[in-house]
Amino acid sequence: MENSVKELYKLNPDISIKKRKCIFGTGMHAKQTYVDLSIQGIKIDYFADQDVHDQESFYMGVPLISEKQLKKMDVSVIIASTAWEDISKRLYQQGITDLYVDLHRYSEVGIQNGYLSSVGKFNMETETLYVLCPAGIGDTLYVAAYAKAVKKCHTDMKRICLITKENQACIGSFFEGVDEVIASDQLVDQLDLYSITTKTWYLNNYIYGHFKKNLCQTFDIEYNENSNLEILKYYKEIILKIPDKSIMDSFQYKLNISDKGHMRFIILIPYANTAKMLPEKFWEEIAKLFIKNNFVVYTNIKGNMEVPISGTQAICESIYDMVGVCSRARLVLSIRNGMCDVLAMSNASLVILDTDQEFYERWNTKQLNENTIHIKCFGRALEESQKDVINLLMEEGNFYGDRFIK
Repeated sequence: MENSVKELYKLNPDISIKKRKCIFGTGMHAKQTYVDLSIQGIKIDYFADQDVHDQESFYMGVPLISEKQLKKMDVSVIIASTAWEDISKRLYQQGITDLYVDLHRYSEVGIQNGYLSSVGKFNMETETLYVLCPAGIGDTLYVAAYAKAVKKCHTDMKRICLITKENQACIGSFFEGVDEVIASDQLVDQLDLYSITTKTWYLNNYIYGHFKKNLCQTFDIEYNENSNLEILKYYKEIILKIPDKSIMDSFQYKLNISDKGHMRFIILIPYANTAKMLPEKFWEEIAKLFIKNNFVVYTNIKGNMEVPISGTQAICESIYDMVGVCSRARLVLSIRNGMCDVLAMSNASLVILDTDQEFYERWNTKQLNENTIHIKCFGRALEESQKDVINLLMEEGNFYGDRFIK
């Protein structure tokens, strides 16, 4: 029986595309599961529940059927309920065997006297302030960088612990103010879902360290009302609730490289999750310039979904290792993304290509490091932007001088 219910996490690749699909449950978890699958383009044909009396009921605009009706249908059933074990046993006994459940979603979140006390197997301490980092690299970086300032505003807390995604575990180590990091994708997903569904953004020992949002993953009205704020100001005033005069903690990973001028390699970072990306031909011309000047050129990629720019070599490292590699590079040329923020706070020689005006105005890394160079590639022809990039890189007496191309 234990193996009859297959785990659905995001979307199990084994789920049948041809079969009709039914979500079992009509609670908050069922709504979130429906939204998750809809975002991925997965059509849900039915909702089902144990007690449905109206033969023409609908839920979320989808036909709602009874458990008894399921017995006669050939469907994949996605159980979205904390009582999934009992439900799966009943359905299995009725001959319904194509069952799925998101096991990560149903670990119970414990709250005692206004404190976060437990999340599944994790037990929380009342004198530790837990800050959830459910979003991208840059967002986690801002929270970590303000850890000391947050601690000053919570004098009853002895320690600050960041809860991050596993690939972001190292970010807390860059800042002295972070006492502990729990890196767990499962824990992040559980707390993210809990905060969104219950609208719990703050507890005595807990902060939801990102923009408030709803089940459809759209931001709360508070974000829209303050969308003109620079991102760091937003984090201070709206999310972390610390004084506007609070300053960031210093970045701990700084390399003292006296022979940086002899490091003849370049890092290109052409991929981003949110910013508009530039065409591959744009990057190919830039790469040709570097290669012509006897540089080895690498393209930072993430897994098999991204490919290196023609003529360059692939590099795929953890965030921590990329900071070390980029700090040794003669130049890092990157589209605007979260990794830019990390590199801006290190001593990497960084040029950022901005493709979106709002990103440039709100997420400008000049707030992190005055030495970062920004090139605006929005609101103009790509050929013009390309020429500007090449001209800037070739100016010996200006940008990077003898540290760059001669």
